[in-house]
Amino acid sequence: MNFVDVVDLNNLIRDNRYTDIDLPENVSEFITNITEARKNSKTLMPLGKNYQYTGAAGEHVICRLFNEEMNTDIYDGKGDGGTDLVWRGQTIQVKATTIPTDGRGYSPYLIFFMGERLRCDIYILVGVYDNKACIYGWITREELNNKWRVDRSGKYKPDKYNNSRERRVLYMNQLNCNEYDTRGKR
Repeated sequence: MNFVDVVDLNNLIRDNRYTDIDLPENVSEFITNITEARKNSKTLMPLGKNYQYTGAAGEHVICRLFNEEMNTDIYDGKGDGGTDLVWRGQTIQVKATTIPTDGRGYSPYLIFFMGERLRCDIYILVGVYDNKACIYGWITREELNNKWRVDRSGKYKPDKYNNSRERRVLYMNQLNCNEYDTRGKR
């Protein structure tokens, strides 16, 4: 990723960090369809309540930010194939969480299965709660490979790749343009 893209991405996020979600009809329909398609999946690993809504809402917010149409196709009944959108030639995966940064000691983080292949150039973390969203920050694949740590707490269900209860995680304060860097800009 070249320097101009980093500056543009940081400016986009800072200027649009807090937003309403306002899902259009096609995204609401997508959530219903993917929930139905994954209902009997043996490999689905939901990480939280309203998993499909949280992910689709986060992806919608980022697509709207980049003025891109959200891909609502479902591949093999599983999802989007690992890439949510392409911006300036860079593949982007949006990760969404319902964990807030509300002063209760929580820190949102990116989470990946141990065997999950990192396919995208950029990963963006979005917080989704009620009908609001907050873009927590972003990181490149190269940075992610150098910064993530393994959570061995065992609090996760065995994953679909190698039955591991461990996860690769990266906390929000390690992301580029993270919310902690720009708290005064609310």
